Formats: sequence, structure tokens, C-alpha cells
Amino acid sequence: MEQLVNFIIRPPSSNVLKFDLVKFHGFVVALVCVGIAYFAEFHKFLKALTARAEYNPDNDLLDQEFMLKGKWYQRKDIEVKNSRGDVLQCSHYVPLVSPEGKPLPCVIYCHGNRADASEAAIILLPSNITVFTLDFSGSGLSGGEHVTLGWYEKDDLKAVVDYLRADGNVSLIGLWGRSMGAVTSLMYGAEDPSIAGMVLDSPFSDLVDLMMELVDTYKFRLPKFTVKFAIQYMRKAIQKKAKFDISDLNTIKVFV
Repeated sequence: MEQLVNFIIRPPSSNVLKFDLVKFHGFVVALVCVGIAYFAEFHKFLKALTARAEYNPDNDLLDQEFMLKGKWYQRKDIEVKNSRGDVLQCSHYVPLVSPEGKPLPCVIYCHGNRADASEAAIILLPSNITVFTLDFSGSGLSGGEHVTLGWYEKDDLKAVVDYLRADGNVSLIGLWGRSMGAVTSLMYGAEDPSIAGMVLDSPFSDLVDLMMELVDTYKFRLPKFTVKFAIQYMRKAIQKKAKFDISDLNTIKVFV
């Protein structure tokens, strides 16, 4: 870019004009090639909004009944409908026999789909903490067309919390989120002060800032104005495709 600016504000002398034009042409070609590659990455991101990791509940979830540390537990499969009418596939890991028949605290594990929650269940169930997990809309076996990295997923989480409150079989509710699930937990937790606590693993604070930072890791650096233009292009494309604004995905602003 510095070569381009210098070419414009300090025109070369005639004896080096041909050589500088060759260099300038090469620079422009390189910039276009890198730009095309970068836009290709954005299109991969757009495609990822509709891609989903499917799984087989019989093979990839904990069994319907299973034993941990000498006690029996069960997986209750549940369907919950979100505010947009999408059916969310959920599972609640609970003791086969509830201790003293009292409501137990519950941790909602938030990631992409239920297949990721087995680790949390194995850790928490022996401490008499039940684990609820879900396929977010657009993920796994749930309804919905798009993954929105936390924007609409927070509404899914609200639907699940409302279900658990109405069911009456849990006491305190906490959230354990990873990656997108951590962002979802932050965005929902800011609206619900009744959440007892949150474990947040690898959330991003601002999606646009994250994109800018990721660009710096590329082998070929693009001028900042080109990156900003590309992000605005993607922002408009996502608004049209998935009906949300990536600039609103800021987990810091929700607490301000």
C-alpha cells in the first residue's frame, strides 16, 4: 500500500517509470489475489452458519441409564420450543433416584450440541448436580437454519431456563459455556440475575474485533481499509441471510 501511495503523490521520473509500473502492477495483482483469498474465507464463514455437526444419540450420548461411582443415573430426552418456534433437542442427566426427593441444582452445559456435554455430566453428577444440555437451534438435531454465534442462541437458553423453572425439579441454575456457548451464557446471563453462577471457557468479547485480530495471523497482510471493507461486506451478507448484526455480538456492552 505504501508503494501505491508513493506512486500517486510522488510520480516517478520517466527513466524509471516503466520499472515502477511493473512493480505497481505486481503489487496490485498480489493485492487482488490475497483479497480474493480473504473473501473466500468469509464465504466459508457464511457457509458455516448453515453447516451442522450431526450425531447419533445412541452412540454419542451417555446411555439412557448408566453408573458413576456406584450410583445410577439416567438421561431424560426432552424437546423444548424456542420463541421462534424451533424445536430444541435436549437431555437432562439426573440421578435415577433423587436424594431425599428434593430439587437439585442444575448446570446447563452450552456448546454446540448435546454430544459435548458428557464430560460435564461425569464431573458434576457425583456431586448431586444435574446437567441439562441442548442442541442449539441450527445445530445438531434441533430445528432452525442458522448458527448465530450467540445472538439467537441466547433465546434458546431462555427457553430452556423457563422450562426448568416451570418443571420445578431443580433448585439453583448455573451455566457452563464453551466457545459459542460461553458467549451465549454471557449474553443471556446479563438479562437474568437469577443465574447462580457461570463457568465461561474461551468466549470472545467482540466478534468484529476478533475478526480483525485473526487477520493479523495471516501470512499475507492486507491493508486495514481492505479488511474493514470485507467485514462490512460480510456483515451485510449475514444480516440478509441470518437476520442478525455481527456488530451486536459484544459481550462487554451487554453489561454496560
